[in-house]
Amino acid sequence: MSQLSAAMVLGKNENLAGHAKYIKSSDGVSLIQTAMTTQTLDPLALDQLRPFKGHDGGSLLGNLIQVYLDQLPGRVEGLLKAYQEGDVHSVFKIAHMLKSTSASLGAYALQNLCQRFEDSSREEDLSGIESLLAVFEAETSKVKTALLDEQQKLGAAPK
Repeated sequence: MSQLSAAMVLGKNENLAGHAKYIKSSDGVSLIQTAMTTQTLDPLALDQLRPFKGHDGGSLLGNLIQVYLDQLPGRVEGLLKAYQEGDVHSVFKIAHMLKSTSASLGAYALQNLCQRFEDSSREEDLSGIESLLAVFEAETSKVKTALLDEQQKLGAAPK
């Protein structure tokens, strides 16, 4: 992953592991260099959800993870298809939904990446996100794996 792509994914989120250094590039994009990689999921975000029970009496966190995992493939496919078709409205809508749900589960790198997609589609210019699509797919895969691991820890059988 290029330094620019990594920086765009990471954004200026304070939930980064390690120390971050902000640099201004010649094109005005803020870059971040981290001494350590980000965590795929912020354990504090997950810990805030652990004590709550879902409507079925089970773990709310387990329920949220399952819904997220059920919806993730369709959202990834939908965003990629919308990008290929130049459908800025659909890119915005899908990125917004994925941004919000990713944030609730502590997937802040994915949240920041979706924010970049939202910003580009709001400006009706998708050309800036082409270089981030592979990063997006890799990050969603990392989030999926981390959530499956978390789900297993909770004792919920993945579907």
